[in-house]
Amino acid sequence: RQFYSIKGHSVPLTDTEFELLIIFLRNPSRIMSRDDLCRALRGRPWDPMDRNLDGHVARLRRKIEQDPADPQFIKTVWNVGYVFAGEVEQAAPDGRAAGGERSSPVHPSGLYKNPQTDG
Repeated sequence: RQFYSIKGHSVPLTDTEFELLIIFLRNPSRIMSRDDLCRALRGRPWDPMDRNLDGHVARLRRKIEQDPADPQFIKTVWNVGYVFAGEVEQAAPDGRAAGGERSSPVHPSGLYKNPQTDG
């Protein structure tokens, strides 16, 4: 699972970072509690003593945000969890955007899945 910047630079994501990004992309603008995210990622509830989820979010932010200290896509909702604040446009199965033009599957911060290597 490899992503590339809009400039063509490789942006490697771990399996967990990739799954976390997919969860956020499938739930734009929805506040996701830490419990929601842990259940979606691991199939188990969140343990307040376990800070692994926050570490995964921080590492994902470093890879997709222009300024991880001031994130524009994955925002913290204090005492609750996180929300994906970016716009998400779903491409048609043939790779065409809503207006009919051909497009790459675009993801936050100009990242996109490389259609030649990632299908």
